[in-house]
Amino acid sequence: MPQLFPCTWLLIFFLALCVIVFCLSLMNFFVLIDESTFKKTPKKDKIFQKREALTMKLVN
Repeated sequence: MPQLFPCTWLLIFFLALCVIVFCLSLMNFFVLIDESTFKKTPKKDKIFQKREALTMKLVN
């Protein structure tokens, strides 16, 4: 029975890692949705304009 403990700890660690990665990807997904809806509005934030200018410089 004691041999099961390392396997269960590895399984728990792996599941926790998967949950963390899943949450981070969900957060990135919602940030992308917020930015796309934010671009449609004519009023833009100064920080957003600066970030957009930086990305345009990096692309060009």
